[in-house]
Amino acid sequence: MSEHPYIDELVRDGLEKFHAQTVVVIIWFPKDRQDRPNGSGVLLHVGPQLLVATAGHVLKSAEANGGPHIVRGQLGDLASKPDELITSFRYNADPDVGYIRIAAPVSAHKWAVPLGRVQLTQASHHQEYLVQGCPGVKTTAAHGPMSPSLGGNENVELESRTYHIQSVQTQLLEAKADEFVLDYPTLALQGGRENDIVFLPDPEGCSGGPIWGFPDPKTWWETGEMNRLLEFSRIRLCGVQESWSDASRRIYGIPMASLIKYIHEEEIDLRRSIEEEIPDFHI
Repeated sequence: MSEHPYIDELVRDGLEKFHAQTVVVIIWFPKDRQDRPNGSGVLLHVGPQLLVATAGHVLKSAEANGGPHIVRGQLGDLASKPDELITSFRYNADPDVGYIRIAAPVSAHKWAVPLGRVQLTQASHHQEYLVQGCPGVKTTAAHGPMSPSLGGNENVELESRTYHIQSVQTQLLEAKADEFVLDYPTLALQGGRENDIVFLPDPEGCSGGPIWGFPDPKTWWETGEMNRLLEFSRIRLCGVQESWSDASRRIYGIPMASLIKYIHEEEIDLRRSIEEEIPDFHI
């Protein structure tokens, strides 16, 4: 929370609009469908191809259980039979990255992140961050959405149960070339109301979910461009979630540079698109 309530209000409003324009994909075990999702992912647009970017261990464990299978995230189905979307998938252990190639209808492309909005530079303390994913908390009753800037969620029906796509605003603690660390708060404000504090669930099932970065609100306030702070085009996909520590309440993320490099190595037909759409990409 900043020292200026107007900044907090603008950030909440901006993140609510952003939350309504992104799709988090749930990856689940076919043998464990009624227990919990296996992981999360985000739609990535590489040239003409749609990919679900995620963590490698999510796909490894899903493969061991007869998958992976995917269901939609927010804002509508990708297809009437989502499992038929998958054409291939690959994953790696070090770095812990993976992706699924999908054959989605043209209408799904509008929900995918173009390479131009992928951040390849190292995570910075000059940014604020938002993590998204499905923590695997199931309930038989739907709850109202919370503020995306402070523990928001979106409901997804699966096997007569309701799962929540969660968004949590967080801050960078440590950044390296191959990993960055974010805090994961214990409490959040539901709907941005200070008198309605809720406990955030453990983010198990959020592995592979997107990590977004946006400019530090204080910096933009000082430059007089606060109203442009959270324009959709200014928010960058910085990485995917790899793991988390219960004891220290930390989330560990893999930078997008590692994932894009892996896709470039494995998918010959997509190399040209990557090189053209990301001019500063280095092998």
